Amino acid sequence: MPGTFYPQSGPELAVFIDSLLAFATANLLALGLVPGDIAPLTASQNEFKNSLLTQTNASNAYGLATEQRYINQSAVISELSAFNSMAQDSSVITDPQREGMGLPVYDTTQTPVPVPLTRPVLQIDTSQRLQHTISFSPRPLFGCDFTSRRFPFEKERYLPLSCFCLPYLRFEEH
Repeated sequence: MPGTFYPQSGPELAVFIDSLLAFATANLLALGLVPGDIAPLTASQNEFKNSLLTQTNASNAYGLATEQRYINQSAVISELSAFNSMAQDSSVITDPQREGMGLPVYDTTQTPVPVPLTRPVLQIDTSQRLQHTISFSPRPLFGCDFTSRRFPFEKERYLPLSCFCLPYLRFEEH
């Protein structure tokens, strides 16, 4: 709770109670206390520290498990790409078999693309401080991709319109 005398974070609270109990135990007579007065706080503190340790270990394990998942995901995607390349290059595997495995089946016949009748127009309004309003005309049929670079040395990132998470960015469609 805000405005309380004790720290709000778990580790800081544990240190605070440890120091309080150490002082109270060392000065029982001077404070007019008996051991039974601080026994409930001591028992509660021990349970709190055990649960804090359990939570900290679980949090650390979650971080390690997430990191390992990303490593394994990267490896399986690499192997999947290699398998797809092998299947696409194979003369033994047919298109229906590729389709049955969920792999892409590429159309080998080329079809002419019609000349576009319209062209997209994108306007970015920067008149408001810390806000960029992006307007489209006509409305994009398949979405748009943006590139973002926070720092000059950072590699470009592609940001699909449906998954943007940039602050100070607002989209409008006309």
